[in-house]
Order: sequence, then C-alpha cells, then structure tokens
Amino acid sequence: MRRDDWPEEFELAERRVVPWSCPNCQQKTLTVSPGTVHVYEGIESQNAGYHEAWDPEWTDRRFVCMLSCRCGEWIAVAGKQHVEQVFFASELSESNVHYLDISVPRFFQPPLRVINISEAVPTEVREQVERSFSAFWSDLESCANRVRASVEKLLDHLGIKKTAIQNGQRRPLSLHSRIQLSATCGNAFANELMAIKWLGNAGAHSSAITREDILDAYEIIEHVLREMYDQPGKRIARIAKTINKAKKPRSVTHRTRRRT
Repeated sequence: MRRDDWPEEFELAERRVVPWSCPNCQQKTLTVSPGTVHVYEGIESQNAGYHEAWDPEWTDRRFVCMLSCRCGEWIAVAGKQHVEQVFFASELSESNVHYLDISVPRFFQPPLRVINISEAVPTEVREQVERSFSAFWSDLESCANRVRASVEKLLDHLGIKKTAIQNGQRRPLSLHSRIQLSATCGNAFANELMAIKWLGNAGAHSSAITREDILDAYEIIEHVLREMYDQPGKRIARIAKTINKAKKPRSVTHRTRRRT
C-alpha cells in the first residue's frame, strides 16, 4: 500500500481521472463519468449567502457522481464539497486570490480496496478487513474496530485459545492476552498485531483516531497477512504442517471429510 494513493479529497470534474484504484482491476483508470455529476448546496449554506459578511469559504455542498473504469466497472460516489481560498503568487493581491471546489468523498459502492488481500488469507480474516473499507471514508472509529476484529479472527485461525481458568472459573481472554499468548506459541508477528490492537482501542474508546492512524493499521495488517500467507515458502510449510498433523496425505484427509 502506498499512502500517496489514498488522498482524502479530489477535484470533481467530468472525465477527470481520480487518484484511486479501481476495486475490480486495481488499475488507476477510474474517471468521472460525463453527465453523472450532481452537486447540491445545503439549506444553511444557501441562507448564509444572504449574510452581508458572506465569504465563499462558507459554502457547504453535497455531491454524487459515477466513476467508470476501462475494465467495465462502475462505482457510485457521494460526499461533501467545500470551497478553499488559494493564492497563486507570492505577493498577495486581490487578483491573485482564487477559490477551488474541494470534494471529499464519504461513500463508494462498491468500496475501494485500500489494501490487497490474497485469496490464501482465511475467509473470516479477509472479510473483516474488507468490511473496514466502507467505513474508511465515513467512520474512522468503526474502520479501526473492523481491522482490530481481523486480528481476533486471525488468532482464532492460528488456534490461540479464547478462554482460560481464572480463580476456578473459565473466563474469556482479552485480545491483549491472546496476542501475548500467540507470541509464546511461535507467532512472529505479535508485535505488529499488538500495534493494531492499540489503534483499534483508540477507535473503540475515543474519537482521537485519525486517517493517518488507520493507514498505519492498514500498512501493518497488509504486511502481516502478506508475510503469513503470500510467501511461497509459507504455503509449503502449511501443506507440510497439515500432512504431519494428520499423519497421512492431504487427499486422504479431504476424502474423509467429504464422506462425513
């Protein structure tokens, strides 16, 4: 993942290429489809236009449009639009003042894929990360929680226990404890998973989480999943582990499962 590929805002104009990759082909060939752009000004913004001290930067609009890709995919987009004052010369004079319409997307359907996830990644882990993509643009707290949930599912897949006997009673283990336990079981990425847990905690308990924090989480989880599931050597190791655990060929194990 490259952070520069995920700007928060863009300039909305027909036929313009947007900065994000297509969720279908992963190519940066998405363009704003002609005739699909609709912009509406909110009522408070309209009323503010009558104020004697009105400034263009008070403008508050909503927009919708469609993005099209060469691969044939279509993406619906909705968001907010505001106006920013910019200066194009070092000497500030009225003639050098310009205003730009800045569009900030809050919704994509289908969601854009912030990181690529291999099909080798367990389905339950992959689903949690993919669900976070929708929230990335509108609800950072929920997004952080989804990425955190992917860590829980990953630990489930690794066989890290969820409960332990404490004071004579079986109690659930916290994610923190499970990550620590995974380190003792040979998980080489416990530190990375712990970092995601802290970011998820920030999303769950406060509004302090930022877009940059979420990009941190995405970079970390992408690295962990790539190292665990995308490396050819790791795939061979998983095959060997399955055979050794069953003490028989995988084909025999598969036939037995089908009969049951």
